[in-house]
Amino acid sequence: MNDARGWDVEFRLQAFGYLVKLNDLQFLFLAFTYHNIFSIIDILYDVLQKKAVDVNYCSSQIQSTIVRIGELHEEEQFKEVFNL
Repeated sequence: MNDARGWDVEFRLQAFGYLVKLNDLQFLFLAFTYHNIFSIIDILYDVLQKKAVDVNYCSSQIQSTIVRIGELHEEEQFKEVFNL
């Protein structure tokens, strides 16, 4: 069923649900966190997928990734959220 503007009721309810989530601080924090973590892990994934890579290099990249993810906790935008 469509309303006067051509939007069906299901679409409007879904849009409202997305709007509610985008106004939820916990959801935004988790989305932001996952984005930052996955962008770091994506680099590691690319390194580990290469067939001609030295094991020591892979090990150093894993350690570097662990450190970079740990450093996320120290970034200002995370400190602001942790202090709420």
